[in-house]
Amino acid sequence: MKKFLNACFFALCSLSVSAQIQVKLGGTVANTDASKITLARVEDYEKFKMNEFEEVQIQNKKFQKTIQLLEPGLCIAKIGDKSILLFVEANENIQLKIDFKKEPFYEVKGSKGSELVLSYNLEKEKLAKEKLKPLEEKFKKANSDEEREIIYAQYLQLQQEIEKKLNDFALLNFGNSIALFFLAVQWSDETDIAFIDEVNQRFQKKFKGTKIATYVADLSEDYKRIAIGSVAPDIELPNPDGKNIKLSSLRGKYVLLDFWAAWCGPCRAENPNVVNAYEKYKSKGFDIYGVSLDDDKDKWTKAIEKDGLRWTNVSDLQGWDNIAAKAYGVTAIPKNFLLDKEGKIIAKNLRGKALEQKLQELMP
Repeated sequence: MKKFLNACFFALCSLSVSAQIQVKLGGTVANTDASKITLARVEDYEKFKMNEFEEVQIQNKKFQKTIQLLEPGLCIAKIGDKSILLFVEANENIQLKIDFKKEPFYEVKGSKGSELVLSYNLEKEKLAKEKLKPLEEKFKKANSDEEREIIYAQYLQLQQEIEKKLNDFALLNFGNSIALFFLAVQWSDETDIAFIDEVNQRFQKKFKGTKIATYVADLSEDYKRIAIGSVAPDIELPNPDGKNIKLSSLRGKYVLLDFWAAWCGPCRAENPNVVNAYEKYKSKGFDIYGVSLDDDKDKWTKAIEKDGLRWTNVSDLQGWDNIAAKAYGVTAIPKNFLLDKEGKIIAKNLRGKALEQKLQELMP
């Protein structure tokens, strides 16, 4: 979904749970030879399947058309090589001012959700430029691994602070607008569960029964299942010898559920840190359940041996279709979840010294 948002930039759709509604779309264009705007709507939110359904002709640099839509949702207005995401509700009169020589290349009025998302993104870009960019430059100029590690930790902390500021901004300004959908598709397993609940409850209050609301509700439940404090979903996968081993069989210990792969450079670079933590704390009740996203058994087992991963290693050898990865919403690796002795998730994505520091707190 995030890839989808990056590929597009912003969007349009519409309204009413029980009957077709209409939306007016108009505006002006400048510095482009485009002769039409093509509208596409989302037919399937889970797969993000789009369907083009309308063309709006541009004449004398202006356009205007009334569009029939079934329910609130998300569509894309495509003009030339650019796309506009519009978040639209019933009976809106959306006015776009498009200029290919400006940045951003459009302004929007008459669509509350679309206006809110645009303002959110501009605030996000501003904070990234003011706060994160200087640290990125500082990281590039660092003279040692130790200095880079300190800067990276500062960067992650600042990212969390910016995310909280943006979330507060959104909750204050978005109300129960359809713009809330934009927040939902940016959730990750790091997102505060209270924030997820608040966004979902607001969304369901106004849009329950629509395709987009059903998707948001399902998404909310998926993230709640792997939230800190939740009992980790059980996994049962085969080890290199073909024996099925359950994650729950390690209950009674602190367990790192570690997603990795032999082909993943960052994973292999992180493995020495994980090995050091395992060797230091295994006698105190720490264990690891390593899930590989490999699809080649020979490469997987050779990586286990080479990196010295002497703990429980499992894989169904389905690559990114790994059933455990899907259950935990894994879309990038390395990724890990730390479980307590009862199998509850107590931390996520502990890398470098962070893993040993956390284990030191738990097992001094």
